[in-house]
Amino acid sequence: MVNSKLLELIKSFSPEEKDAFILFLNSPYFVRVGAAEMIRYFNYLVNLSSVNQEAQHYKEALHQAVYPEKPWSEARLERASTRLYQLAIQFLKTQYYLLPDNELHQELEMAVVFRKRNMVALYIKQMMALKKKAAEIKQESTKNYLFKYQIAYEEHVWQSLTNNLKTDLAIADLLDNLDLFYHNERTEMLNRFSLHQKMGNPKTSETLKLALDADLAPSFLDQRSPLLLIRKKIRESFFLSEPDRENFENLTTLLKTHEHSLAADVTGDLYSFLRSYCTYLISTGQVDLQVTLHEIQKDNLKKGYFHFKGKINPINFSNITRVALGINQVQWAKEFVESNRKKILTESELEEVYKLNLALCLFEEKKFEQAHSNILYSFHSNVLFWVARRLELRIHFELQSDLLPYRIESFRKYIQRTGRKNASGLDMEANANFIHVLLQLAQSAAKNAKRSESIIRRIYKKKLVAERKWLLEKAYELA
Repeated sequence: MVNSKLLELIKSFSPEEKDAFILFLNSPYFVRVGAAEMIRYFNYLVNLSSVNQEAQHYKEALHQAVYPEKPWSEARLERASTRLYQLAIQFLKTQYYLLPDNELHQELEMAVVFRKRNMVALYIKQMMALKKKAAEIKQESTKNYLFKYQIAYEEHVWQSLTNNLKTDLAIADLLDNLDLFYHNERTEMLNRFSLHQKMGNPKTSETLKLALDADLAPSFLDQRSPLLLIRKKIRESFFLSEPDRENFENLTTLLKTHEHSLAADVTGDLYSFLRSYCTYLISTGQVDLQVTLHEIQKDNLKKGYFHFKGKINPINFSNITRVALGINQVQWAKEFVESNRKKILTESELEEVYKLNLALCLFEEKKFEQAHSNILYSFHSNVLFWVARRLELRIHFELQSDLLPYRIESFRKYIQRTGRKNASGLDMEANANFIHVLLQLAQSAAKNAKRSESIIRRIYKKKLVAERKWLLEKAYELA
């Protein structure tokens, strides 16, 4: 019987990795005996179509392919499965270690090898080369500070072994890079958790509570690390105080000023906070910032900040679509959805996410029935579920459907009973206020200027309202 983990692993191999794995299996260094059987097993799995792994005829066919001259033995087949899985893991470890991105760490470990073998001349030469390369790294990232700390630690070990009592044992350099790594990493992780809190309802352990309440990184490091300064400003302006437009604009300027000195993956992470900040301000009524957010999103798309292995997170995908639609860039949104429909970072919900975004576009084109037919609800993400439910209600309103009151009540009960367990306080408030205003609109007669003015006032009075722009449009139409 084939190991299901083995099938999953082989399925993940790229065409290049499949070719390289054959070379790996052919190497006597890694596979002393039985290479031919392992290669036959691997080739069989590569060419395997969907099949019931437990079926006896499948297991016998696999055994015949791997061991054509031996009688059937389930134990032998299970041992082969275990061995091929272990070899596949060893292959991936080797591949990962030898990646060009890991070259500096390979060279650092080579220095450790030279030190442990007491090859002093080679060790000193290797360390000098490493320190030179570290000094040449100009772009800031937590990863780079960690690497510089690791070099300083290795230098400390060497100087401790050859201590002449005339050096500081590299401790100054070690502490410098340790501080920069630690405070950058700590502030980033706290920011990520705080953003997670705004988006959902995660459990907060005692350790996290203490960390969230502790002081920020010392100010003397700000001049040394623009990255740390930006992360601290995010924390101060977005998470530790009431977000406002001036803070957002100052943060935007600070990030753009230092963007050239930051590693690309780090800049992408920082922009995700900036976009979330802007989204929050928009949700509180500063709808004119939608144009700003759309421009940031287009810039970030072009630079690849949204992408992970060429694909876009479903929530980010939906946000990009909705922001464009919010400023009436319907054609741009449709082109984005269609051109990127295969680039959604999900395995099980790709079609559902695509159809939801298509439905949002169709709604803006007033193709309400067509939009409704594309709405699905099988999302792991609460955010997308909220979007789908609100879209359904808006469609029922536009179509003057008799089902609207029942759908509103159903959504209201869902928010009360289930939403509290999974949603953030911000989401709860925004969706509850959406339901409240929509119910008022649904119960209002047309051509009622006084009622229109009253509802518009209520919308502006509420700090968080989902679908604010659409609700305002419908309220104005009452007049």
